[in-house]
Amino acid sequence: MHISPRSLIAGLITLTLALPTVGCPGDPPAGDKTGAQSSDGEKTPAPANAEEGPKTPQDVPKKIKAKEVRGKATVVMPTPDQFLSVLAILGKPKWEELVSPIEKTKFESKSQTALVSGIVLAHFFVHVHAKDAKKAEKSLDQMIEMTQALGIKTPEKEVKQVRKRLKKKKWAQLRQDFLDMNTELQKDLIKTQKKPDLAMLISLGGYLEGANLGAKLIRDDYSKKRAELMRQGDLIKEVERATEATLNKDDKHVALILDALKKMRKAMKADGDTPITKEQVEKIQTLTSETRKKLIEG
Repeated sequence: MHISPRSLIAGLITLTLALPTVGCPGDPPAGDKTGAQSSDGEKTPAPANAEEGPKTPQDVPKKIKAKEVRGKATVVMPTPDQFLSVLAILGKPKWEELVSPIEKTKFESKSQTALVSGIVLAHFFVHVHAKDAKKAEKSLDQMIEMTQALGIKTPEKEVKQVRKRLKKKKWAQLRQDFLDMNTELQKDLIKTQKKPDLAMLISLGGYLEGANLGAKLIRDDYSKKRAELMRQGDLIKEVERATEATLNKDDKHVALILDALKKMRKAMKADGDTPITKEQVEKIQTLTSETRKKLIEG
């Protein structure tokens, strides 16, 4: 079956942030549907090739809209895993060359910690796509250390299940278990601690690094089809509106990410069916990479 580039890009945008989710967990990728449980309590994937991971993102409406829910902005945003899944369909990324590790886990403020933990989340998914359990677990450990610094209670049961999947290299089931873990993290941060701003910052950190990694892959192997992934100006406009209504713009790290979003929106602008050029992709990659560096260094 032929899949158009536009339908792939539409399928990328599936996450609804109705007070944004911690770490942009998103929906489980297509091909990762779980069925009945086995006798040892493990979920059994329905497709025979589930361990191969996602093949086709689920279709969703192409029109991106924001609305008000209980006085809070709601907007859709792609997750790092969704960026990477679309690129995996459109080519054969060299995952092992993609990530520049972050060694630090302690930062000067909670806003900086939240943003960087989102970046580390993106690294976790790169390692999952690369099927590198050791590096994925290291990123998981790093992310948990930072969420603990934010005061988030670690969901031990869900974390244990993620580690179990990593040990057994059950890549498809791992995504659902990671989603379950993030749901608990989200619940503690938003419902218990009443800190939706930190949840939004984690999401934005993940989005920034997803765009950075995606632009890097497209830059190194450019095609008009792959470059369609960067056509997200309308999306960023809605993200800007939601973040400006929720976040403290006097915080230097918040100001940094908001400024980056504005510049990303301009760099992603393309009229009608005009393709995103290689020069635009390079500009997006430079912008996101420089913002990433500033966020990490403080």
